[in-house]
Amino acid sequence: MRHFNKVTFGMEFRAVRSIKTGEELFTHYTDPFIHTSSRQEDLKPYGFQCSCESCRTPSESDLVRIQLHVNVPMLVDYKRLVVFLMTPGLPESYVVDHSLQQLELIERAGLEGSHFYSLHLKFLVEAYCAVGNTRKALIYLQRAEALERAKSGGEEKSMKTLMKMVKEHSNWEWKAKVQGAMKGAGFYA
Repeated sequence: MRHFNKVTFGMEFRAVRSIKTGEELFTHYTDPFIHTSSRQEDLKPYGFQCSCESCRTPSESDLVRIQLHVNVPMLVDYKRLVVFLMTPGLPESYVVDHSLQQLELIERAGLEGSHFYSLHLKFLVEAYCAVGNTRKALIYLQRAEALERAKSGGEEKSMKTLMKMVKEHSNWEWKAKVQGAMKGAGFYA
């Protein structure tokens, strides 16, 4: 992530993921989520043609960007979450697999700083909290918090603080609560 600091009048770069020793770092001059030909057109005033992995493989990278725009969690996963909460016996994978696949796609494309990445991380925290899966909720909460720190700075939260955030999450054990209420109302035999 990059951020212009008005106080120091300098550009700050913050890592969203681990960086290997000697790994080349890149920044974007245009919106990384638009079609390759549009990105190349936007770069003409800068006097160069981008040759990053995404621009070298436009058929693949443009497809990734289309999938990210179509598969936003609010459009796909939250509907599945409602069905999951109300239907006994559905496995956890029913509600989390889509976001897990999208995270993998985003990471392969190197777009961890995107809004899409943040949305899927936050959804996974909510979904794992809904079933009371502390371990997995913590994994995605840690990643979401690291992304937020990369965007805005700040201190790393302790494991104790993260654990408290999970246990106090408004969705904590939501599935059991919803199904208990539905059973009490006579929806289940």
